[in-house]
Amino acid sequence: MLKLELNLPALRNIILIEYRSFIRSEEDKKIIEEIRKQTRLGKPLGDGGFLKTLSENLGRSLSFRPKGRPWKNR
Repeated sequence: MLKLELNLPALRNIILIEYRSFIRSEEDKKIIEEIRKQTRLGKPLGDGGFLKTLSENLGRSLSFRPKGRPWKNR
């Protein structure tokens, strides 16, 4: 029987190296900024189809609405 030993410290170092290279790359900085923006807004990030499916599954709208209280109809 083959026994597989997992070297956790080495695995952790590999993950950290990959994460650092992801964060430092220029193209990914745009993606990270978009993630931060959506997090600040409290909205999920994804394409239209994903957001529509998520909205339907949650039973609530995930579309952007203007800030503040809605206008009263006169």
